[in-house]
Amino acid sequence: MERDPFQAGRLQRAPEGFIDKAGIRTVFAEAKQGRRNFIRSAFAAAAAGATAPLAMAQSNPVPAAGGDPNILELPEHSRGLGQPVATDGYGRPSKYEANVQRRPSPGLTQTSQASVSFAPLQSLFGIVTPAGLHFERHHQGWWDIDPSKHRLMLNGSDPSLMKKAMVFTMDEIMRLPSVSRFHFIECGANTGMEWGNVAVPTVQYTHGMISCSEFTGVPLRILFDRPAWTTSAPASCSPRAPTARR
Repeated sequence: MERDPFQAGRLQRAPEGFIDKAGIRTVFAEAKQGRRNFIRSAFAAAAAGATAPLAMAQSNPVPAAGGDPNILELPEHSRGLGQPVATDGYGRPSKYEANVQRRPSPGLTQTSQASVSFAPLQSLFGIVTPAGLHFERHHQGWWDIDPSKHRLMLNGSDPSLMKKAMVFTMDEIMRLPSVSRFHFIECGANTGMEWGNVAVPTVQYTHGMISCSEFTGVPLRILFDRPAWTTSAPASCSPRAPTARR
């Protein structure tokens, strides 16, 4: 008898939010004492508890009798009006995706400002990582930088690249020609949790220090090609077209 290639398998749901706040505090306390074995057992125990119920590949199996109500009965969203347009000025994920979040690894670092936010790879599809889920690696925490006060300074000793140091404001940079490209960024310590032989529940914690996004910006060569000028230049100064090179 041939095996049905489309036979339903069994899935283990990713244990999103697998450990509570009390458990995190305990892991941090034990980590300060260098007890890596405890961290391993905490991850393993939490993962086992979260994934104990196995689900069929078909998450809503058809009842044995009576038919599937999800087909036979019209859903609410097809029988009335939904929420008003633009109830939130900035779009948010569905409440059913609320657990798909970046997460730090409990006990990984002694200071929360010098840590990693791991991307939830197990819950993502496609090659582009949503901006709100892109992994981050910080050594001094993160700041909200006021764009009006941010400056980019370029200087160097090679006269073939620039004859004079240049300073740009964000407004000046935004007026220049830009390009958009897709790139992935990966931390050199990615998969490091496996190196330490620490049992972790999902790829978020083993491989989550990698993300892919569309990046838009002004190529550095365009700034080098501009005549030397500083932020003291008149606001009405219009950027010249980049010099064509063979």
